[in-house]
Amino acid sequence: MGDKTLIQWCDSTVNPVMGCAGCELLDVCYASEWHDGRLAGASPYYAPQFNVPTLFPGRTAKMAGEPDLRGRPRPKKPWLDGMPRMIFVSDMGDALSEGRYLHRDDLEGFPVGQGKTHFKPGDDKIMTGGVPFEFLEEEIMDMATSSRGRRHIWLWLTKRPERMAEFAEWRGKPWPPNVWPGTSITSTKTLWRLDALSEVGDASTRRFLSIEPLWEEISISGHFMLGNWWVIVGGESSQKARPAKPFDLAWARKLRDECRALEIPFFLKQLGGAPVENGEPYRLRLKPAHGGAWEEWPEDLRVREMPS
Repeated sequence: MGDKTLIQWCDSTVNPVMGCAGCELLDVCYASEWHDGRLAGASPYYAPQFNVPTLFPGRTAKMAGEPDLRGRPRPKKPWLDGMPRMIFVSDMGDALSEGRYLHRDDLEGFPVGQGKTHFKPGDDKIMTGGVPFEFLEEEIMDMATSSRGRRHIWLWLTKRPERMAEFAEWRGKPWPPNVWPGTSITSTKTLWRLDALSEVGDASTRRFLSIEPLWEEISISGHFMLGNWWVIVGGESSQKARPAKPFDLAWARKLRDECRALEIPFFLKQLGGAPVENGEPYRLRLKPAHGGAWEEWPEDLRVREMPS
């Protein structure tokens, strides 16, 4: 959890669940790298193993108590001025990870620190990773709708929007307006998540797409995007052990133009570590690993729009 973050589209992050049961980004996931490479299970603030999601109750309540930022300037993120505190939920895992079976030997030394799992001692196979809906209701929704939590916007991102829709139905009550459900899209193969996310909330719900890292040209036109949406786009960051995949700036322009036609706010987060313009590498001097210094971008792509 952090009351400050370098992520351009939010003010803070909070992780009531650390770790993830897996997705297409496993080989390039910064959260996995932090857990397994730098920390190696030694910190009480991270999941002992990234592939075993771990619960950390109380974090969201603490974040709810952070000051409201409306009326306060954000010199380093001026596009956020006028917004409530924007809190990214689950930047270091996926709180909607489903259950999976692991052998007890896979969990040797687990758990460490404050995290909790759900299994019976003595079992050879352990069902773990399935985050209970009761925990999500108490830890996220109850805190977001508390008197302190209602001052903020909670941006809850998942790669499992179909399970978020199941959670929304399980709740049996309206989706809170200050909890924005979001999902990640990386290619045409994951565009189905857009449609699944449409099942969360109603016409008044603000949903968002994190189209990052974008690996190929995609189109959101033609999808049934009822209600209020927000689109965030970015290229893949370079990692220490591997270069980033190319990010063609034409892909960003196409999505920008589609958003304008659909009257959807568009936010270009970064160009990534390997931007391409007209078939040639687009050279960056500042922050070349992730291409986040927008003063180096083509002027027509310096677009960071926030929802009203």
